[in-house]
Amino acid sequence: STPLYSSAASDVYKRQVIDSVDITVFQSCKYQIMAKDSVTGNFQILEINSIHDGTDVYLTEYGEVLTSSSAIGTFSVDITSGMLRLTVVPASTNSSTFTAHRIGIEV
Repeated sequence: STPLYSSAASDVYKRQVIDSVDITVFQSCKYQIMAKDSVTGNFQILEINSIHDGTDVYLTEYGEVLTSSSAIGTFSVDITSGMLRLTVVPASTNSSTFTAHRIGIEV
């Protein structure tokens, strides 16, 4: 399937939005995420389940697999201006690609 987002931008410690959906449309989202460090060739893969109550997001992150000793990015889900957002903070200044696939359940 087609990825939701793929970015070569790597501003270390700067949060980047990978996906956003309207909270009045989607109650929960499951994400499969893969990161690739283009410099080292290392990979990171994980899944996130998230659900919201209109104000707060509840999530669990699991199944993380790394091909090195450190993560390429730190992922989170939040609500901003009525949008449920999947975000990443890159762990280094290396050029990296972040790709995600979403399964969403409507309200």
